[in-house]
Order: sequence, then structure tokens, then C-alpha cells
Amino acid sequence: MGFFVRLRRHGGAETSTVTRTTVKQHYNIKVPAEHATAVQGALERWAQSKGWAAVVNAEREGDFVKFSFDHDESRPGKPPKIDADSISEDLQRVLQDAIKPAS
Repeated sequence: MGFFVRLRRHGGAETSTVTRTTVKQHYNIKVPAEHATAVQGALERWAQSKGWAAVVNAEREGDFVKFSFDHDESRPGKPPKIDADSISEDLQRVLQDAIKPAS
């Protein structure tokens, strides 16, 4: 007999337990500082194109800048449905386009 079954028997009243699970996925993108401005703009446009009210955060780490996303609860728009493979492919393409030398 499990611990919780024994506990309910001795406690007298039955209780119900509600469990909530939240899954969060974080993306950290690190680029050379020389490309930071172009990448930040590209990431902001990408998030907007998905209807995502996201804030793109930038943090300097030596010769690199690390970007991350936060959902802005004060603005309309929800985070996109998370499909890690397609989002990763989208972000890869966005980054390649942002750091591509001008022709």
C-alpha cells in the first residue's frame, strides 16, 4: 500500500490534488559582436512575423553577444507553438541572412 493511500485513510477526509505542468523552451543565440545589431533586428522581425509578442534580450559576453527571447505579457500575441525542429530551422535561416555580407 502506497504512502498517499495510507495517509488518506488516516486523514479521514479525501482530498484532491491538482498538478500543473508548464513546459518552457529557451533559445540562447550567441553571435560575434560585429553582427549583433543585424541579428537583433532580424530576430525581432522574425518574432513579429510569427505573431509573437517577444522581447529580444541582448547580453554582451566578451567578443560575443548572447540573445534570448522573453514573452511580453503586456502586449497582444502568444508564443508560437513550439516545434523545436521547425523553429531551429527558421532561426538558422534568419541568422544566416542577417550575417550574410551585403552584395
